Amino acid sequence: MRLAVITPSYAYDWLLFKDLHESVLFHTEASVQHYVIVPDADVPLFSQLAGPRCVVISEEALYPAHFRSVSTINRVLNLLRISPHGRVAAVNFKRPLHPIRGWIMQQAIKMEMCRRVDADVLLLLDSDVALIRQVTAKTLSREGRPRFYRLPGAVDVRTPWHVKFHSVSRQLLGLPPPQLPASDYISSFNVWDPLILRAMLARIESVTGRYWLDAITAQPTFSEWTVYGVFVDAFVKEVVDISTELSLCHCYWDPIPLTAESATEFVASVRPDDVAILIQSKSRTPLAIRRAALRAIGSA
Repeated sequence: MRLAVITPSYAYDWLLFKDLHESVLFHTEASVQHYVIVPDADVPLFSQLAGPRCVVISEEALYPAHFRSVSTINRVLNLLRISPHGRVAAVNFKRPLHPIRGWIMQQAIKMEMCRRVDADVLLLLDSDVALIRQVTAKTLSREGRPRFYRLPGAVDVRTPWHVKFHSVSRQLLGLPPPQLPASDYISSFNVWDPLILRAMLARIESVTGRYWLDAITAQPTFSEWTVYGVFVDAFVKEVVDISTELSLCHCYWDPIPLTAESATEFVASVRPDDVAILIQSKSRTPLAIRRAALRAIGSA
C-alpha cells in the first residue's frame, strides 16, 4: 500500500514545518512523499525543501477556474501575524459577495489535494505535529483498510462547535440532523482512504446539486474530519466496524506555553503506541523547548 503525507502550511509555520518534514524523512520509508500546500507567496520559502520526497504545491494552483485569490489582502494579514482563521483566501465568482475565509479554504484545498494524490493511504498532519516513531502504511491500517479514528459519544451540548460541525456535515450529505451524543472524528493525526474521500465528494455533489468545492466553501463553519467521519458512519459500515479510539498522537492543547519542566512531564506521558506528538502552535511554546522535547523522546 502506498502512503502519502499531506500538510497545509504557511510562512508563519515555516520552522515548525521544517521539523515536521525532517521527522517524516526519518520515520517513513523512502517511497513516501510529503506534499505541502502553501499560499503562492510562500512557495519560494518552502521550495528550499523541495525534492523527491517533498512536493511543494501552491494553494492557488488547486483553485477551480471560478475562484480568485485575494493575495494582496493575505499578505497584509500575514504581516500582522493573523492566523489562517482570520485570512480571506479567495473569492468565488459564483458567489462574489461572500469571500472564502482562510480556515475554510485550507480544509477544502486539503481535500482537493487528497482527491488528486496517487496513494492508498493518506496521512494528514498540520505543521505543529512531528513523528516520533516509524510510520508505514501498515501502521495506519486495520484489516487491510486505512484506519478510521472514531470516538463514540464524545460530541454533545458541552461541545457546541462540534455539534455545528455535525449539523453542517449532515446537511451536505443529505442526512437528518445529528442525534446527541454523537461520535467525534477530530484528531491531530488523521488518516483517510482516498476511495472513501472521492465517494464522499460525489455524494455532496449529488445532494447539493453543486460542485463540491462550491458547496463546502459556502458554509459558515465546517470540519473536514467531521464530514468524512459522518460519511463513513452512514455509508461505509465495514470501516466503522474496524474503527479505533486510539489517535496514535500525544497532544498538548493548552494555550499556555510549555516550559522546560512541563515539557519534561509531557514527554514522560507519551504512550508506547504513540507515533507522533502535537504541541499546538497557538501555545506559543518556544522552538527550543519543542525541539528539546523531540530530542528527549528520540533518545528514550
